[in-house]
Amino acid sequence: PDGIRIEEGTAGPDEGDVFTADVNGFSLTFKVTKKNEECSLVEVPSDYKGELAIPSYVNSLKVTSVGDNAACQRSGITSLKIPNTVKTIGVYAFSEIGITSLDLPEGVISICNYAFYRCENAEINILRQSKNITVSQNTFTNVPIVKYFDF
Repeated sequence: PDGIRIEEGTAGPDEGDVFTADVNGFSLTFKVTKKNEECSLVEVPSDYKGELAIPSYVNSLKVTSVGDNAACQRSGITSLKIPNTVKTIGVYAFSEIGITSLDLPEGVISICNYAFYRCENAEINILRQSKNITVSQNTFTNVPIVKYFDF
């Protein structure tokens, strides 16, 4: 995304390799999920502050998922942007973060249990190009407003 500074990490090309990339001055941790092609955001530092704009690509790998607990309890995250390349959001991935609104892109097709648990000030808009999105039980527990938009 525009305005995001990404530095090359030390990723190996093999599935399972873990590497870091600098995003807005913070080292985010990623894991290769498909050799030479895809990765997952697996950890956001506990002291992260401000907007978290997840990049579409890191080290030439497409970011296709956010792992379980990746940004859990990172209350310093005040804004969140998820690229259309992300297909899956893991269990507790963004629970208890400080966002007030979020537009989930149409690329997201699976949102796991408690992914946005206790985002108590948030309004979440889910943009669905097709109705083939899986939203697990309790995904939005204690989120005051969740809206679905079909197009």
